[in-house]
Amino acid sequence: MEFAKKWWLVGAAALGVILILLPRFLPDGEEKEETTFKSQTGDPTYYSAILEEKIKSLILRIDGIEEAAVLLTMDGSSEFVYAQNTSVSGDGRTGDYLVVQEDGGEKTVLVSEIYPQIRGVAIVCTGGDNVQIQKKVIELLSASLGISSGRITVAG
Repeated sequence: MEFAKKWWLVGAAALGVILILLPRFLPDGEEKEETTFKSQTGDPTYYSAILEEKIKSLILRIDGIEEAAVLLTMDGSSEFVYAQNTSVSGDGRTGDYLVVQEDGGEKTVLVSEIYPQIRGVAIVCTGGDNVQIQKKVIELLSASLGISSGRITVAG
């Protein structure tokens, strides 16, 4: 009887080790999502569509608003900042982009992406003619987006 208990414990321990190591061999689902975002990087239409959806879901939580449509206007498009090799000489500072070898080719090193500024927001929603709802929406968006209330319009 004692022999059977030992094999059961060994089997349980082996199963535990397998379960711990298994995620290392499975494909990572997060990588696919990140790749999808990277393929859209720099596209102001994609960026504004994501913000519009977030704004819509936020204002739909305000009492009295059951439906909403959101339109954002943006200033320009994304700006990319690349790593540079710089050197100081007698004539001043000179630099060129840092290039690395990747997948058999050369690639510049992206340091950051500066997203376009929001120029204005237009909201059409149920209850948008109500002054109290307009005030709530304008204050909420002004604070969350960091833009002046004069750049936000709410209509019913």
